[in-house]
Amino acid sequence: MKRWQGLIFLLIMVLMMSWISVGQAADIVIGFTGPLSGPGAEFGQDCVNGLDMAVKELNAAGGITVDGQKLLFRLEKLDDKVDPNRALSNARQLLNNNALVIYDPIVATLPALLKINHEECNEFLL
Repeated sequence: MKRWQGLIFLLIMVLMMSWISVGQAADIVIGFTGPLSGPGAEFGQDCVNGLDMAVKELNAAGGITVDGQKLLFRLEKLDDKVDPNRALSNARQLLNNNALVIYDPIVATLPALLKINHEECNEFLL
């Protein structure tokens, strides 16, 4: 089930790439902030494993082509230990690393991430 969730997530993102400008980036960065340590670590690692598998499958198929440029996906993952402040810090770091999408599987940290989307030039898919 988790594998399909990751695949569906990435397929939706690929469809949305037709209207997102990625500039001259060599990779499409998918960011992950979630629990990779502490009590939620097992759940967070399961989510990362599904996303990583989907990224590898998409890249093995050749990635995608946008405006004639072939792009591959790259997953960047950061541990937030289910702490909204860490999730916010992680999201800012992922945005600085050109993440177009930030995946957060924990509802408790989502409100902190939603605040960033109201800041100019810090919009991303969540």
